[in-house]
Amino acid sequence: MTEHLNHLRTRLARGDISRRQFLQQAIALGLSASAALAFLQACTQQQPPAPGQSSGTAAPNTRAAAVPTPTEKPAPTAATDGTVRIGSSAEFNLMDPLTNSFLNDFNLLYVNLYDQLVFRQEDGSLGPGLAESWSLNSPTEWDFKLRQGVKFQNGEPFNAEAVKFTLDRFLQADDGSPFVKPSIQEAKVLDEYTVRVTTPKPDPIFLENSLYYVFPVPPKYTEEVGREGFSKHPVGTGPFKFVEWAKGDHLTLERFPDYWQGAPKIERVTFKIIPEIATRVAGLQAGELDLIMQLTPDQIPTLESFNARAVGAPVPRIIYLITFPDSPTGSGTPLKDKRVRQALNYAINVDSIIKNILLGQATRIATLAPPLAFGYDPNVTPYPYDPDKAKQLLADAGFPDGFNIDLDVPTGGNPLKPVEVGQAIAADLGKVGVNPNLRTIEAASYITYRNEKKMAPLFLWNWYGYDAHLQMWGGLSPDFKFAFWSDPRTSELLEKEATSMDPKERQAALAELQQIVKDESWFVPLYQQNEIYGVSNRLAWERDYGGHVWLWDASLKG
Repeated sequence: MTEHLNHLRTRLARGDISRRQFLQQAIALGLSASAALAFLQACTQQQPPAPGQSSGTAAPNTRAAAVPTPTEKPAPTAATDGTVRIGSSAEFNLMDPLTNSFLNDFNLLYVNLYDQLVFRQEDGSLGPGLAESWSLNSPTEWDFKLRQGVKFQNGEPFNAEAVKFTLDRFLQADDGSPFVKPSIQEAKVLDEYTVRVTTPKPDPIFLENSLYYVFPVPPKYTEEVGREGFSKHPVGTGPFKFVEWAKGDHLTLERFPDYWQGAPKIERVTFKIIPEIATRVAGLQAGELDLIMQLTPDQIPTLESFNARAVGAPVPRIIYLITFPDSPTGSGTPLKDKRVRQALNYAINVDSIIKNILLGQATRIATLAPPLAFGYDPNVTPYPYDPDKAKQLLADAGFPDGFNIDLDVPTGGNPLKPVEVGQAIAADLGKVGVNPNLRTIEAASYITYRNEKKMAPLFLWNWYGYDAHLQMWGGLSPDFKFAFWSDPRTSELLEKEATSMDPKERQAALAELQQIVKDESWFVPLYQQNEIYGVSNRLAWERDYGGHVWLWDASLKG
């Protein structure tokens, strides 16, 4: 690692990379965020800033900041021809953001084909996107001032009518996004560029939990072609237009020259569906791919040998096991006993998984709240690895000889090395007498299994969000169709933290929820993982602050 860090230091001193790129790549090499920052400070104390360059931090990504109007901001440098080729680990699910059910669609497609009303900023908060500003008139009434001069890729104007149409669409659809539909009571047009949104109850995380998942669509076109037609040829306001989707093979977008921030620098983007990491890395090495998803930690040191680099950083994505006693497989009955669920937490050596499989590219968690999220309580500590304690709890629960159980893990989705992680979990459980039957399921099908509650009694899952409410609500709310557990106290606390406009009151409720989650052991929290991408050096690109593959300001060299 020392050789790679010294190389990074040299590139920083030459001005080849920004301070933020330095931090991302140092973290991708295995340093913790704090260690990477300390190393950066040491480097910058030794080196004066380059001529014409400030000694401060690099300018933030435009998407993440309060974006000015098109007349205030110059367009990118002249657009260049060329196609960026991206190796995706999973198939896409839906072109239409109405249901918002699959993170691969969001992270790759939606952020390039559409725009959000609010954009993620460098500090994790939300700032202006298609909405330039907003105000809270009452605990249930929000007014949004919209950006003027924006148009959809088919030429329709973006305005308050388009936002109202999009929000009404969520309300009218039986399968409207569970992040959006329950949080909106009414959308009302006040003038051409002002819309008022009323929520059913006070909602302190309306922007984070709901509006962040709203991607406006053009009213006339959407009504004309219907839902099926829109899914075949979607239209948004984003920097790239839809071209084609050859399911199972590739999806192609092309430059939208009239994008409100200026035309993208690249002409086309092709997402190739390549589930196997070795094949993705080989494509990057051969120059057939420019960016690959889900780079595994063991591949990082090899990248510089073929003119590529790792781009990675912590994001608030947590990986955990969900216990589901009522699974239709029939093997989950023992999980109804809390002692059995606690035994699973003691039985799995999470630190070993992080060290030996993820090579340090993750942070241990104790509950469903990511360390990067609002509401995270560091006082809730993980179960220690204690197989003897696990065996004793199993014996106390009436299972001295253990039992057999099914375990599902996804392939091609967001968790790093899911099969290897699943195998390590199965091996650890086997040591205490719990014998998993490991089943692997392709990530897109995994969503269907979850929605229909056909999962195994143990299944590996991941969740993302900058507010601990998102994970707690997704795991515990009886009103959320994906939740597998709830009880009166957690429901009471969820309601309290989800409706209080007082951050301290919310923090206290979320802290109690986290302690209950640990005590009841409905889940086996594992880790918050880093997102790692392999990037060709011919592609100038940095991930946005939401951890998405946003390509508006990406460019090709040479």
